[in-house]
Amino acid sequence: MAINEIVSTIAAAVEEQSAVTKEIAENVSQSSVTATEVAKEITLVSRSSDDILEHSQTVRENAAQLTELASALNTMLQKFKVKA
Repeated sequence: MAINEIVSTIAAAVEEQSAVTKEIAENVSQSSVTATEVAKEITLVSRSSDDILEHSQTVRENAAQLTELASALNTMLQKFKVKA
């Protein structure tokens, strides 16, 4: 094998390795972007979960107040007698 062939083979291998390295870097970069997007979505889900918890607590409190009002109204209505 002549020196020119060896140099050409090495140059081709280096060029191919460079292309593969570039592709790997692009894939890593895309993975990083995807991971960032997933983290943002998880944050949104977490915030939504917190909002749901807060609203469900409000609904529970309102239901308890309605129960108390219904009981008070029932007590008041029992004081009235209907004559036929």
